[in-house]
Amino acid sequence: MHVLGRSVKSKLHSVPACQSIVKKAIIEAMKRKHARGHFDESGPEYRIEVSLLKDVATLTMDTSGQGLHKRVIGDRQEMRR
Repeated sequence: MHVLGRSVKSKLHSVPACQSIVKKAIIEAMKRKHARGHFDESGPEYRIEVSLLKDVATLTMDTSGQGLHKRVIGDRQEMRR
């Protein structure tokens, strides 16, 4: 999970602190929901963005993965046949 952030006209202006808090909160919620004590960060990477505008937080999650032009489908040798 990769958390990005931005803050505009908000009292919470420390973006790195907000990113860290959001990531910890999501992981803690997942631990409670799935009854697990630990989550490895070795799976697919999802981008989460926290936007603070005038003290209102908006969370968005990008689940689309890599762009299609960067994805490798099968073996390139197989594709040439």
